Amino acid sequence: MGHMIYMYYDGIAEIPEEQIADALEGKWPSVIRGNNTPRFETGHENYLWLNKLKAVGTGEARLVGDHLEVCYSVYALR
Repeated sequence: MGHMIYMYYDGIAEIPEEQIADALEGKWPSVIRGNNTPRFETGHENYLWLNKLKAVGTGEARLVGDHLEVCYSVYALR
């Protein structure tokens, strides 16, 4: 059975310069790349170490047909 782990983050998105005007009109760019700093919260005893973890991530989001495809890589800092 799975356990609840809450993840949240802030970051910086990079929209290709030639697509900024479209993005401001509400049209999704073909791809958005960015960096983020995720944080985790859980109360489950097996994963309490995540509450103290510092991490960074990179990722991208792209529109594929009628849905958004998002892919992240997250790295723990030690």
